[in-house]
Amino acid sequence: MEQGAIFKRAFTLTCIAVLVVAALVCSVVPRDQACAVPSATTTSVQIGKQTFKMKLAPGKPAKAFRKYLSKARTFRMQELNGNEKYRYFTARTFPTNEKRVQKVQVGDVMLYGDDCLVIFYKSHTTSYAYTKIGRITATKGLVRAAGSGSVRVKFGRMKQAVS
Repeated sequence: MEQGAIFKRAFTLTCIAVLVVAALVCSVVPRDQACAVPSATTTSVQIGKQTFKMKLAPGKPAKAFRKYLSKARTFRMQELNGNEKYRYFTARTFPTNEKRVQKVQVGDVMLYGDDCLVIFYKSHTTSYAYTKIGRITATKGLVRAAGSGSVRVKFGRMKQAVS
């Protein structure tokens, strides 16, 4: 067999193997974890006068929050413990998947219960359970932007993904 034909056959077999492995992974791993069609997973978060990017976590709680952000939302968030800003929603709840996180990282965006959004601007240990919504990816300046009292927070509008 000619060398070009051997290469072509090896390439074709490699492509088929990759497709078979991908199909097997997608049939075993839950759709929202590995094989979902790419969707809108980031948004802007303006805290005070500084804007950050937030990447949403996978799962139903973050998906519900993404739906909530189908239009830009602005509200005041209150200070708590010198490490977080929070806001209770009075007429809105979100699905939860609470876990005891043991350590909260700077930039974590989580739900406490089903109606309290929390943005953590300092890392610390905790015994509380939270539902992961997302994470502010570049946290430089987050402490300064959060300040020491309540702060105005604006979440940018997210395009809705087709599921």
